[in-house]
Amino acid sequence: MNVALSSKGAEFIKAWEGFRAECYDDSAGHCTIGIGHLVHLGPTTPADRTQWGTMTLPHALAQAQADAHRNGIDAIAQNVKVSLTQAQIDGLVCLCFNTGPDALGTGHDVTKAVNSKPTIADPAALRAWNDRVHAAILEWAHPPELRRRRESEAYLFATGKYTKAEGNSFANE
Repeated sequence: MNVALSSKGAEFIKAWEGFRAECYDDSAGHCTIGIGHLVHLGPTTPADRTQWGTMTLPHALAQAQADAHRNGIDAIAQNVKVSLTQAQIDGLVCLCFNTGPDALGTGHDVTKAVNSKPTIADPAALRAWNDRVHAAILEWAHPPELRRRRESEAYLFATGKYTKAEGNSFANE
């Protein structure tokens, strides 16, 4: 299976993360820049602002691709044993972009749910599989304000729809 983040997947992540050209403290109080790039744990310092300066959007997109690779692509390639659609890959990468690669670590619930994909194309079995993946993704909805994002990632995984315009009531606006 070829595992990569698509351009639609990158836009999906950017819609959730936003873009900030200068260092800021994320919702957990950690120094961040660009499209959710963690500079370090702990608050932004004047030295961070000096060192990082202003990040351009193209640089932020390139950094986001590197972060997606490190946090999601590698975990999928190492731990997911079933074939996935590009939208399913993008949904899982978005999850890991935000949580880190542990969400798809060996033995974790998301990994087990994804790898439980039925071998036959039975609609009821596929619905049950999507329900298992949905429930496992929602385990990462903490703090509670992340529930909407997790619902959107699970919706993308199940339907292949990236935006609210395509019917995702949980999408970031």
